[in-house]
Amino acid sequence: MSFFYSLGMRVFLFIEKAFRNSKLFVLIFEIMLSVEKSFLNSYFKNIYPSNDFISFFKKE
Repeated sequence: MSFFYSLGMRVFLFIEKAFRNSKLFVLIFEIMLSVEKSFLNSYFKNIYPSNDFISFFKKE
């Protein structure tokens, strides 16, 4: 049984490594990073609750 587990893990890790090195993964990752940066620099960030939002209730 451990042979099948070991074989399955090797195959899975090989596929994961191949996917991470693929151009598609790099493209998707770069797109998501640019979306995140644009959100952080946008007006909507001011609307989103900050980390201190919960502390408002703690003070009272």
